Order: sequence, then structure tokens, then C-alpha cells
Amino acid sequence: DAGQPADDQISIAAYWAAVGGYRVVHAAVHVHGGVGVDRDYPLHRHFLLARQLELTLGNGEEHLVTLGRSIAASPA
Repeated sequence: DAGQPADDQISIAAYWAAVGGYRVVHAAVHVHGGVGVDRDYPLHRHFLLARQLELTLGNGEEHLVTLGRSIAASPA
């Protein structure tokens, strides 16, 4: 809002989105058992989309590394 860079906030949001998406999709697959990995069931597509987003945008650990480097580089 004050014209300041929001890189740290973006890294935090990206981390929580990556971790949350992974947890939700994995939990859904486990709840549905074998049907969750069936190609004819819609959940399979959601799982693949979550995996593609992780590979494209980075996983939670990569966002934490980016945030850590930013914090380490900032003056105390």
C-alpha cells in the first residue's frame, strides 16, 4: 500500500498456497482410496494440476528458501 516491495509477502503466500494445496489434494486422494487415483474420476485431474503447479511455480520449500535469503539480506 505504501509503495514498498511485497516480495516477502508474496513468498509467504506462495508457501502457504503450495503447502495447503498439497495437503488438500493428498488428503482427498487418501479419503477416496483407489478411486482417487482412477483416471476416470475427477480427483485425478486435480491431483495432476496440483503437481503441475508445484513443478511450475515451485514447492513450499523453494519459497521458504527465497524468503530466508530475503530476510538474511535485509538490514537488521
